[in-house]
Amino acid sequence: MTLPLHIAKKLQALKETNSISASLFNKAFTDSFIADGILIRQSLGRTKYKLVLKDSKLLDVYLKNKYGVSDLSNYIEVLEKENIEGHEAVVISSDSKIKKIRTFKGFLINSYDKIECSLNGEPFICYPQAGSFAFIYDFEHFNIPSDIIVIGIENSENFRLINRQKHLFNGMKPLFVSRYPQGGDLVKWLLRINNPYIHFGDFDFAGISIYLTEYKKHLKDRASFLVPTDIQDLIKQYGSRKLYNQQQHLKESILINGDLQVINLINAIDSEKKGLEQQVLIK
Repeated sequence: MTLPLHIAKKLQALKETNSISASLFNKAFTDSFIADGILIRQSLGRTKYKLVLKDSKLLDVYLKNKYGVSDLSNYIEVLEKENIEGHEAVVISSDSKIKKIRTFKGFLINSYDKIECSLNGEPFICYPQAGSFAFIYDFEHFNIPSDIIVIGIENSENFRLINRQKHLFNGMKPLFVSRYPQGGDLVKWLLRINNPYIHFGDFDFAGISIYLTEYKKHLKDRASFLVPTDIQDLIKQYGSRKLYNQQQHLKESILINGDLQVINLINAIDSEKKGLEQQVLIK
């Protein structure tokens, strides 16, 4: 059985004041603590009651035996942390699942050239062997050179086969990133650094929407969308009318944004009445 954080806080307050309004306490827990002889309900009038703690040491023993909580103050402190690790959960409550724990944060990186980065203050060379990627867990302490351009790739196949897309990044020193697992870690990292960001996604309304709402919105002028110079010819030759028709509902919100680069891409999409997936650029 798990002791919720909000209940733990009220019990801590109860230990300090010896009594608390019954209305502030969850009734299911109140009845349980009263039935087990830990709390006493006292009337304050016709409809109001307060809860009185019989013995704080008795409460400590009760929490230890029933919930595995050996130190209520420490239990609250750990649960209030944004990131709690499994071993901490076991120490405070004998239960690694007491709080939803993110054991897999961060994002993938890839590169076709050696990039001298740093991780936790130590040198870190980004140059994964063919057929592998690097995963950055401690992204809060991951730093890259100022002349590197971060390329965010949405499709896993494009991310895996970056060597076959070098033609898209002539004149750049790119570091390729993939937001796997899905989450906000990549954007958090991008906001911490000052490097330019180029989004490489599908050339359709859904791909543009992802770029605008999940990246451009936060990175502002540091973000741009990768649009090949021959995009209209590519859309005309390889595009899908089905994609275009399925994503019409996204178009209006995209146009409101006013991003000229995106509007030009939308014009090309509208001209051909087709959407294009990014895999077409793999040579």
